[in-house]
Amino acid sequence: MKLLDTLWPAVNQEAYSNLPSNISPLYHAEEEAMSTAFFREPVPWITVWGQIADQLFDNIIVNHAPYSQIPQMLSNANQEMYNYLLKNYNSTVAQEYEQGQFGPLYG
Repeated sequence: MKLLDTLWPAVNQEAYSNLPSNISPLYHAEEEAMSTAFFREPVPWITVWGQIADQLFDNIIVNHAPYSQIPQMLSNANQEMYNYLLKNYNSTVAQEYEQGQFGPLYG
């Protein structure tokens, strides 16, 4: 399981009852944020984005990339996604991606 798969909040509210005091404020903040957030419309290319993100995660975290290489790796992954959108969709979608219009949550 990838790290990104573990970041979703629990659907069952019982998961948040009787939390240790040092963790409870984090979950209360998450619960508050989720109460006003809504999910954006799904995009057909999210699988490609996930593949690029998974590969990047493996290269940086699992394979312990040198810190000096991380900015270039991030830039390359972003460019790869941009090029995919440009080739398979159009320049409007690619520019919207580049401008951050496809964030996973809006609040």
